[in-house]
Amino acid sequence: MMVFDGIVFSLQRYGGISVYFNALVSQLAAGPQPCELLLANQGLVGKPADALKPHYSFYSPRLLERYRDVSATGELFHSSYYRLPNHRSIRSVVTVYDFTYERYFPFKQRLVHSWQKFRAIRAADAVLCISESTRRDLLTYLPDVNPAKVKVTHLAANPVFFDDAPFDGPSPLPVQADSAGYVLFVGARSTYKNFMPLVHALNGSHLHLVCVGGGDFTDPEKLACEQHLAGRYHHLSWADEHTLRQLYREAVCLVFPSLYEGFGIPVVEAMAAGCPVIASNVSSIPEVAGQAGILLDSVTADHLRQAIRDVQDTARRADMVQLGKQHAAQFTWAACANATLEAYQSLCAYR
Repeated sequence: MMVFDGIVFSLQRYGGISVYFNALVSQLAAGPQPCELLLANQGLVGKPADALKPHYSFYSPRLLERYRDVSATGELFHSSYYRLPNHRSIRSVVTVYDFTYERYFPFKQRLVHSWQKFRAIRAADAVLCISESTRRDLLTYLPDVNPAKVKVTHLAANPVFFDDAPFDGPSPLPVQADSAGYVLFVGARSTYKNFMPLVHALNGSHLHLVCVGGGDFTDPEKLACEQHLAGRYHHLSWADEHTLRQLYREAVCLVFPSLYEGFGIPVVEAMAAGCPVIASNVSSIPEVAGQAGILLDSVTADHLRQAIRDVQDTARRADMVQLGKQHAAQFTWAACANATLEAYQSLCAYR
């Protein structure tokens, strides 16, 4: 029995980790090995995949549940967010997403997070990293961990982003953004996500800025957008996959200027949907974007402005779209699941 800890669905409504865990467990549940997905019977904010309902197993959450070891039975326990089984006879697997807390958060904010993460990594029988970049970071922060138990299992874009079928829903965009052309920004905007250079880059252009997710605009973000993009910035608090695919398909480009990523799912989603990508040339992003995107060594307003001009060249854009689709095709959830199964099967070597 494979037991999957769905604690992530108690922690986030929607995000890269829940996308990953839904896709991974769905792939593995389709195989011959029996599996169970542990879910809190109250306090769920995310949505586990409907296809997994036959495998749901509910428990009553305890005080500080997210930080506690889990009562589980079975042969293997895989946590979605840095938890361990309370029976050490069960083989444990943990997925490591990034080291954002360790890099960017103040000591007091990262103390508990890093304690839980490092404890889980050290105790796990197998550790899965979502990119080679994350694996390098792990072995830098935790040089005492046996590298042999650390494997890379790349993430992917869901199949809907590769689908060329026409979009049959209403446009989520204001008419002026749709007709004037827009640059897309997906996800969180704070600190290392490096949002402000894009606002400055679009100053003086005709293009609109469309942001998806990432929470409400902060006062400094509103002030900057009003100053540089008055009437040309728009925020969608959330978009389902079909809507997001259409946003990618119609955008001038996705700008992903983040200074650090464990993987960067929006990069693959955009390429799969035929949207050119402009991103920073750091951490996992070169690994994910390959030669298909425009990667900037220095993400400044001037460099972004020039890159946005470049992707509007018809020939350049066509090349980027073709290369992007080809490159994105190598990242599949089936490949992720196969690599994960290989890691499960190798556990006996590192026990």
